[in-house]
Amino acid sequence: MAGDSLERLQSSIGYRFRNRRILLEALTHSSHAQESSSPTRDNEQLEFLGDAIINFLVSVRLADTFPEYEEGKLSRGRARLVGASHLAAVAGRMKLGEFLRLGRGEEKTGGRSKAALLCNAFEALVAALYRDGGLEAAREFVERFVMPEDLTASADELFSLARGQGGSKKAAEQEAAKIALERLGKRPENRG
Repeated sequence: MAGDSLERLQSSIGYRFRNRRILLEALTHSSHAQESSSPTRDNEQLEFLGDAIINFLVSVRLADTFPEYEEGKLSRGRARLVGASHLAAVAGRMKLGEFLRLGRGEEKTGGRSKAALLCNAFEALVAALYRDGGLEAAREFVERFVMPEDLTASADELFSLARGQGGSKKAAEQEAAKIALERLGKRPENRG
């Protein structure tokens, strides 16, 4: 990956990595690592860690902002914010796919825009921020990109149950989740 590409990514997220290798690891899909002629780490372990960090940071923020809410309501709000659909949409708006290191097969099949790969890379990036800059670097990133700009004002969209219609209960639930995520996605991502 070209150095100017890494510079663009670091500028867009507002963080400069001291250890660029961990950033490269966060952007490396297993398909690329398997095809590499030299030993290369993929982002799967960072993805695992990033998932836990995002859950923790979102949980703390929701509990601090809404101390009067019951656990179930907080859990529903967290699920919307940390869900794969929401994280993939955030990663898509960040154009994170442009920076992924993919193998030939993933490249040919449109891996740069696959929701699962984008979500995984986003989680890995959060873990890389944590590894390089500590919990505060990860928290600032999650606040900027995952959380609504005004969490209190977004409470109705975040916690009110969206209604969906479908031929089955599952289809209706999926439609409701889609509506809720679309509502969450109507916020600017690059706040300073």
